[in-house]
Amino acid sequence: MNLNRINGLHFQPWIGKNYNTKGKLALFAESHYIDEEPDDDDDFSAGYGDMTVDVVRKHLAEEYMKTPFFKNTGFLFYPDDCYKIWDEVSFANVIQIGLSNAKSQPGDKEIKTIAPAFNLLLKGLKPEKIIVLSKRMWNRWVPGDNGQFISHIVENGKKSTVWQYDYAGGKCLAVGIAHPSWMFGGSCYKWKPLVDRFLSMSLNIE
Repeated sequence: MNLNRINGLHFQPWIGKNYNTKGKLALFAESHYIDEEPDDDDDFSAGYGDMTVDVVRKHLAEEYMKTPFFKNTGFLFYPDDCYKIWDEVSFANVIQIGLSNAKSQPGDKEIKTIAPAFNLLLKGLKPEKIIVLSKRMWNRWVPGDNGQFISHIVENGKKSTVWQYDYAGGKCLAVGIAHPSWMFGGSCYKWKPLVDRFLSMSLNIE
């Protein structure tokens, strides 16, 4: 895994050992949960730089992956192996202030960190494709000022939009899908045709 750090991020991304040779696919999700209540001295906006990497490592070390988010994300790509994709992708939680627990919702302060973090991740990871693992974040919070709408995408009754983002030295395509934690009853497999179609799309778009 590449441990190069991206200046300006509070949560450094996970970068799988094969990320640079497997199409440079980045997965972006929303939030980390700190399991504490913030106070005047610690609002969870700094001091957790390795948290993303540590969380992914923890789940990859489990003999049976139980957490729906990581398990369902893995099955979106390899239906028989929920571990394999994590060596091939980068992964980041874009909100740069940790939330106190899984029931917490981001407020204006947290949401304002998304646009600058998104742009830092583009520059630092230089992805060819991005899948945003949250339709809420994709439709409401991901910045559009440096992006260009490309097309609507519909497969197997699931739909989204595809955008192109340019960054210094390259460009990428991005799409948003449902949050994997809410893919109940194997619905991750219903999203897989849309994911597969998106991954097959060409970057050579004028």
